[in-house]
Amino acid sequence: MARPIEGSTNLRRLRSQWGIFCGVAIAIVLVSGWLTRRETFSTPWLFLATFSLLYQAIILYFDLDQNRAKNSGKLLPGFGLGTWLSLVRLLLLSLLAGFLVTPRYGNWLAWAQFTLYLLFNLIDLVDGYAARRWGQVTQLGQKLDLDLDGRGMLVGSLMAVLIGTAGWWYLLVGSARYLFVFGIWARRKLRLPVIEKPNPLARPLAGLQMGVSTALLAPVLYPPFTILISSLVMLPFLSNFLYDWLDIGRKKATRQTTFPDVVAKWIPLALRFIVFFLVANRVLLSGSTSINKYLEIFLAAGIFLGISVRVLTLLLLIQIGLTQQTHPIGSFELLLSSCGLMLVYFGPGMFSTWMPEASILRRRLGEKPGR
Repeated sequence: MARPIEGSTNLRRLRSQWGIFCGVAIAIVLVSGWLTRRETFSTPWLFLATFSLLYQAIILYFDLDQNRAKNSGKLLPGFGLGTWLSLVRLLLLSLLAGFLVTPRYGNWLAWAQFTLYLLFNLIDLVDGYAARRWGQVTQLGQKLDLDLDGRGMLVGSLMAVLIGTAGWWYLLVGSARYLFVFGIWARRKLRLPVIEKPNPLARPLAGLQMGVSTALLAPVLYPPFTILISSLVMLPFLSNFLYDWLDIGRKKATRQTTFPDVVAKWIPLALRFIVFFLVANRVLLSGSTSINKYLEIFLAAGIFLGISVRVLTLLLLIQIGLTQQTHPIGSFELLLSSCGLMLVYFGPGMFSTWMPEASILRRRLGEKPGR
């Protein structure tokens, strides 16, 4: 009889911690509403942020019984550090969701939206690491992290569409996971086979998508360049979901985990040369000696030499976007964006000298190789 009593006691402690979190989170939402009381959006923002917080908190309450150690299955009496960090993400997402009822502001509020979403995604890099580092991996923490990723993508895509930095079709990015889950549910209802397989492309594609979604909320980037980038990035992201859907009924694992040599080694090398040539040509034709042009050449040179290619390519695209603002999209921007994003997907290729981002894309922070 000791185990049921212990489990009941632990569940009560979990509910107490849940109550403490809810109290503190609601207080933060109310204080945020009070600080922005002079803004015309304050009341609808407060309502939607509070609703979002309570909705997510109620779902969490009914999942508390899943706060079990992954290895032993024992119900733990408290949240681990990783789960607490995920709860911070839940609060940040609620604060951000309140802005869905407001237009884009040109003052500090625009930066508030961007900062909330940036912090939400940055914490996603460390909450799982904290759980693994201190041996606190739980079923609840994993489910909460996955749920927040899906909700965050949905809110981020909605925000981008509402403020005009992405087209309406970008909503497919936010709804992709929910459509996929619904498809699995429908297959099971129809008694069709559902065989989920590891997807080596899911993590890098989702990471790139989260980074682009965050950039779309930055008040220094404007359409039509942002619409171009968001549209190009969403295509492989959605294609990967579609491939998983088509592959989910097959018993044999058919997914190829690596690119062919010609794609993995030689095509990226050619793309690096093209990117450097395009940027150099752009700078020479402009005749400008501004700091922006020097920065573009510096980034393009690093890409050509194979130094942290993915990171420098994303920085180069952001730099180009900062200089574009409301200018029409030309053939240069289209070609450079396409080549740059292909580099991010395929990697640096041959003769790359330093790739610090590679390990982060292959596995989660703190995760041992081969897992």
